Amino acid sequence: MLSIWEPFWLHEAIRRRVCVALFVLGCIVPTAGLLVWGLWRITPWHLQQQAAELERLLGLVVRLEKVAYPQPNVAIYEGVELADPDTGQSILRADQVQIRWTPAAATTRAFVGQVKLSFQGMEIYTDSLARLVELVRRALAQPAHWPRYEVQIEADQLRLRTGQQIRTASELTGFLQPLEVGTHGRLVFRWPGTQTSQPIQIRFGRDHRPKPPVSGLELALGDSAIPCSLLVGLWPGLERLGPLASIRGTLWICQHQGQVEYRFQGQLFQVDLRTVFGEELGPELSGLAQLDLEEARMLNGRLEEAAGTVRAGPGTISQRLCQAAVRELGLASSLHPLHEQQTLSYEQLAVSFRITAEGLLLRGIAPGPTPGGILVDSHRLLLGEADPSAQPIPIAALIRTLLPPERIPGPMLAPVTRQTALLLPLLPLPRAESVLAPPTLQTQPAAAFVETASRSPGQ
Repeated sequence: MLSIWEPFWLHEAIRRRVCVALFVLGCIVPTAGLLVWGLWRITPWHLQQQAAELERLLGLVVRLEKVAYPQPNVAIYEGVELADPDTGQSILRADQVQIRWTPAAATTRAFVGQVKLSFQGMEIYTDSLARLVELVRRALAQPAHWPRYEVQIEADQLRLRTGQQIRTASELTGFLQPLEVGTHGRLVFRWPGTQTSQPIQIRFGRDHRPKPPVSGLELALGDSAIPCSLLVGLWPGLERLGPLASIRGTLWICQHQGQVEYRFQGQLFQVDLRTVFGEELGPELSGLAQLDLEEARMLNGRLEEAAGTVRAGPGTISQRLCQAAVRELGLASSLHPLHEQQTLSYEQLAVSFRITAEGLLLRGIAPGPTPGGILVDSHRLLLGEADPSAQPIPIAALIRTLLPPERIPGPMLAPVTRQTALLLPLLPLPRAESVLAPPTLQTQPAAAFVETASRSPGQ
């Protein structure tokens, strides 16, 4: 009996056909398939497919100039640009992005692998920073169509473009890591022109244990003072501080149940008082100020409480505003009644303050012959404390101070006008039983999660 391992029972022609078929299936077809696959990767259609896949993941418009695969598990994208899908405005650009995939350790269950992103010529448009922050929030939320990878980020330089002005930071490193109970990450870089040992740190996290989840972000500037214009997309309202304003300190942002809470401790420099109040509010007050904030808390864009000191000068103030401060805020003054359109010059404004829903407390700290000075010039007290033990000044009185007398309806009322409409959404609401007062947002869970997760072992 013949064995199937003995080919001699087949005719020679059949054996040749079998060998040819095996050669075609085992050699020619794979080689041709690999050739077609390689040619496909250098066609414009493959580039469009890659851009479309990135758009699906990021939710942004993605433009690519070239993609290459120099070795397995490595891809290099050139001419990368991310843009806002609604306005088409650029958000981020990079000359080159190298992506390297590596499998995760067998003991890791939180993510399936690691992705390392190396940027060259990275540039961020600060005018569209809000869209970039939204992308980080999506990454923390880990949508279902996102693969759970630990992401490592590095870049030698980071250009921040504000209009036509470019500032270059250096030594950017960071990570984004999924956890069993959420996601956390961190970015670290050095600000140009600073020689401090403390780099700028951005830590962020999302805790999935509360329902709904809590997201938190911490921006620690260390000893670096950066322009406020760079953070407008992160903290709305900073544009009112003026083009020269800069910020130093620590900012915390917490998002929970549709509410966003901001907390800040630090300093604000070169604040333009004229732009803070705006031309719509009428009173004339000018000068560059420095604010040292012990604490400041905002909820959904409304100031809940703040405490610190303000120092400004030299500058100008209108006579009308001085008279209104005496009349409405109960401040003392050595001025004689003058024409209300007259403008006065001051040398120094110095006051410590605390503002809450209960009202405003002011303590004058300006140097001068009279203690309790708030606003002084070279030889007289323009404004000062009337009674250091006085009760907090009502918020309505502060609003009436900023309005002309003819627009004030009564001693206990704040008129609803175009001018007050700019202030009412920003100032604290009284804690009377009002349905307009938003509930206090507890940020400790998110803050503790970011603090603990960002310092996890191995990072």
